[in-house]
This record gives sequence, C-alpha cells and structure tokens, in this order.
Amino acid sequence: MRAKKEVINMQIDAPVYFGGVEHSLWFMDNKINHEQDNFDDKIMDALITRGIGERICPTEGCWTQFCIISAVMALKTGNSLILTPTEIFSQSSSEEVEKYSWDRLWREFRDYGRRRNDGSFYELSSKQLVGSLLRMFIPRHHYGDGLDRPYNQSHFVTRWGSPFVFPDYLGDKTCNVRLRHLKRGREIMKTFSPELSSHVIPICKFIPPILNEVNGILDK
Repeated sequence: MRAKKEVINMQIDAPVYFGGVEHSLWFMDNKINHEQDNFDDKIMDALITRGIGERICPTEGCWTQFCIISAVMALKTGNSLILTPTEIFSQSSSEEVEKYSWDRLWREFRDYGRRRNDGSFYELSSKQLVGSLLRMFIPRHHYGDGLDRPYNQSHFVTRWGSPFVFPDYLGDKTCNVRLRHLKRGREIMKTFSPELSSHVIPICKFIPPILNEVNGILDK
C-alpha cells in the first residue's frame, strides 16, 4: 500500500478554526450547537469502533487521525495507496502529521458544501457526514493555560487523549482502544439510520490495512 514519494509542501492554506463566526467554513455552525457536537462525537466513536475495534492502533491521536483520514481519502479517490509517515517526513512530529492529514482532507472537501451531488464522491455522498468529518479534524486554536504556549489541535486528537482517554496504555507507541469505548460505540451504531450506516461503514473497511502499515512503522 505504498505510494511513490512526493514533495510535501507544508506551506498549506488549510484553515485553522479560531472560534466565533467564520462564514468561509460552510460546515461550522458558528454558534453553540450541542446537538451537532453530539453527532460528531457519535461519528468519531463509530469510526473507532467499527474501523479499529480491538486491533492494535497508534497511541497518539495524530497517528490515529492519519489512519482514518487516509481511509476517507482511499474511499473517495478509489486509490488505496497511502503515503506512510516515514515517506512524508524524515522525523515526523505530531504537529506535522496532524497538519498533513488535515491538509489532504481539506483539499478534497473544502468545496463539498457548495457542489451539487453529481455522483463523483463515491460513497461519501452525505453532506452531513462530510461536514462532521471536517469539524472533527479541523485544527482548533487553543490559547493555552498559564505558562502553556498556544497550539492548534483537532477535536479528534483532543478527545482521543482527554478527558476520554481512548488508549488503554500510554507507555508505548501502539495500544488498544479501551473496551468501554468500544461498547459505547457499538450501542451508538445501533441508533444510526441505514443511510448513515451506509456512509460510515465503507470508510471503516479501509482502516485496518492502513493501521497495520502505520503500526509497523511506529513499532520499529
């Protein structure tokens, strides 16, 4: 599943969300919307439960995000080749991997909300799901607390680590998802409509082989 090496331009124009009203981001509600936030968390739980399950996965949320976004891209493009982390950067920091993953997703879906559904998006024909993925993975600016420096981090990465703590062990580069999260995810998926399930499940089918490749690199 290796792609040919390519030059990655980190001077990207993918946005960071600073909060408040941002009309250029069609998928953001620009106001407190607990129902939307709850939906996004359910999509995240479903992708983790169905796509990762009890398989070994990266401990750091940025690498797990990389795997899921790679699966989304594989479904959308019909191309299962991925650029592995070592082919992206010689030394991949968490920030670099998260930026790269988001840039890939943004380049493909930034205009989705303004396009007609012409069948060119394969199984990802749900505007509701695409909007949720963009909200989940867009870097959000955090101003820091006390002496901490400001930083950008997606909702996925933040929720993966705290307060839920999806990894069952933090002392290694790979882990398993805690069983209580998988149990919750299975219950959540039972509440999905057949249409929503038909959009989520195809993404999940691409995740396991990508996990295997990334896990192998992280364990070296």
